[in-house]
Amino acid sequence: MCMWHNTTAIAEARTHLDHKFGLMYVKRAFVHWYLGEGMEEGEFSETHENVTALEKDYEEVGVDSVEGEGEEEGEAY
Repeated sequence: MCMWHNTTAIAEARTHLDHKFGLMYVKRAFVHWYLGEGMEEGEFSETHENVTALEKDYEEVGVDSVEGEGEEEGEAY
């Protein structure tokens, strides 16, 4: 993934990427390369937690925006 866009449409791609990461991390695939370059093992879980929190934030915004659409119809500017 090259960059994050400020959209809730990224949630599906992010979920798919998270699933793939989980499958590979359980097998410890490629972890040795990162550890050899100086990365600490705790950084994997910390980053995974941060990205999961970001995904939950996007889900909350998506739910709020869907709920807010009905409210905006009756508003006058």
